[in-house]
Amino acid sequence: ALQYYTAAKEIGLATTNTFTLAIRLSLLAGDVARAFLIYSDMLAAGCEPTTSTFSLLIQCCGKTKDEQRMRELFDSMKDFGLRPNEEVYMVC
Repeated sequence: ALQYYTAAKEIGLATTNTFTLAIRLSLLAGDVARAFLIYSDMLAAGCEPTTSTFSLLIQCCGKTKDEQRMRELFDSMKDFGLRPNEEVYMVC
C-alpha cells in the first residue's frame, strides 16, 4: 500500500484518502517520523486532512509522548474547519 502511495504521489494522483492511508500504515509499522513526513507531503500537495487524519497523527504523538505536538495538532484542526470528535478524544 505504501508503494501505491508513492506511485500516486509521484504522478500527482494522491488524494486525502491516499495520504491518510499511508499515515495509518506508517503508524502501524511504528514509523512515526514517516507518518509526519507524509502529512507534510499531504499539505504540500494541497490535500486537506480529515478528522481521521488528525486522529492518526495524534496517536503518533502518543507513541512518542510528544504532548506539545499533540496539542498543536488538536488546535490546528480548527484551521481546517474540523472539530474533534469521539475518535480524536479517545486518542487524547
